[in-house]
Amino acid sequence: MTSRRLPAAIILLAIGVAAIVTLGPGSQADPPDSARPSLASASFVAPPDEALASTWFCAAGVVDAALEADHGVVIINPHPERVTGSLTAYGEDGALGGQILDLAAFSRSLIRLADLELGSPGHVAALIELNRGAMVVEHRVTTVGGDDHGRCATGTAGAWQFAHGVTEADAALELVLFNPFPDTASVDVVFDAEDGFRAPQALEGLVVPAETIRVVDVAEAVPLRAELIIRVQVRSGRVVADRVQSFDGSAGRTGIEVELGASGPALAWVFPGGVVGEDGSGAVIIVANPTDAPAEIELELVADPEQANPILVTRTVFAHRREVIELAGPDIGEPGTAFATTVRSFNEVPVLVERLVGGPGQALSSLGTTVMASRYVLASLGEQGAGLVVVNPSEEETSVSVEWLGPDGPEPIGSFDVAGGELVVHPLNHHSANPVGAVVVQADHPVQVDVVPGTGGPPVPVDGLVALTADF
Repeated sequence: MTSRRLPAAIILLAIGVAAIVTLGPGSQADPPDSARPSLASASFVAPPDEALASTWFCAAGVVDAALEADHGVVIINPHPERVTGSLTAYGEDGALGGQILDLAAFSRSLIRLADLELGSPGHVAALIELNRGAMVVEHRVTTVGGDDHGRCATGTAGAWQFAHGVTEADAALELVLFNPFPDTASVDVVFDAEDGFRAPQALEGLVVPAETIRVVDVAEAVPLRAELIIRVQVRSGRVVADRVQSFDGSAGRTGIEVELGASGPALAWVFPGGVVGEDGSGAVIIVANPTDAPAEIELELVADPEQANPILVTRTVFAHRREVIELAGPDIGEPGTAFATTVRSFNEVPVLVERLVGGPGQALSSLGTTVMASRYVLASLGEQGAGLVVVNPSEEETSVSVEWLGPDGPEPIGSFDVAGGELVVHPLNHHSANPVGAVVVQADHPVQVDVVPGTGGPPVPVDGLVALTADF
């Protein structure tokens, strides 16, 4: 994905999250199953503010100066005191080195793994361990073909799943399996393709040695496929899985995308921010069914009724198949119209849902979200004039405040109300004294937040929402 993609929105200190039930497998992290939320997004629900520590797993990235490739980690400390910790880098042969972290109050830090003098170039993952809960971590992948940012996991899971993958001639597709633990892990990697089920023997019982990463070249295992559902089933041990999809431009598609997998399908997924492009592009939604039963789904698109037309689409998604739903911009509204999209399964069969970035003809995608929260942090702002989208799904009006997070603490920069069932777009103009600082969004009631371009470009989903404290 290119640099046009906007930065990740991170849920911070969620107060009353509206849980959307998932039937995905539970986490294998240290807390017992009964203590963990049963959400597809549970893999990036962090310890609460009162927790003594937090851990983040950033799996996919390459450090190679010759390829202009780097892997960076962004850490936001939203607290009024310093936070300490450590970053440890891992490669395919084991631990490579690290750095002690001393994070100032109200700070935003970027750690470039290329600066750590890790030795020979290659794939590098990062483990971040902090002595405080309610922190914000994301990672950034830079290559000569583009750059992207993605969520880092805060726990492991019994499975990792992706609704979309492409291995056609112009595509490269990798899975990065990260095991920073002292025990060996093993996984099965299987695929549902347009022509049926695939379980490559080489990916059955695949071993991920302790304290290493294992990179799977999907294009080698399942070549020349336009539609893949990807499932990583953990047999033993613990891993985190990222997908890295890129295109070389030979067929018109370009960019790179890194995405943390979902820990399971869910009954509902939401994309809070979309916008009709100046070229008339709208939304392309991929609904994948990794289960053995057909799913009856409903897609609902909502926006300001004075600017856009409500859209309701129903489909049957057969077992181990996908449905691609294209929503043309003119059917939604005029260029620049913001909208939110929700996909629900109404026969209790959970699904995976992703949205294509850039509209028809592109193939980079991003997962939706399954949670809501009352407080968010935007790790950085992206394009000048970007819009903050706040969706209020409740029946009650909620008040929203927006603050800059700078070295002197939060600075109020705006407030507004969002009526029940409505969507509001609030401009995010760069702050002259803090052009790359974080933004804190606080609401009276749980809402969903996203960012859209300020230029009326194609829909650009942020890379998911990370709940740091969630009352499920």
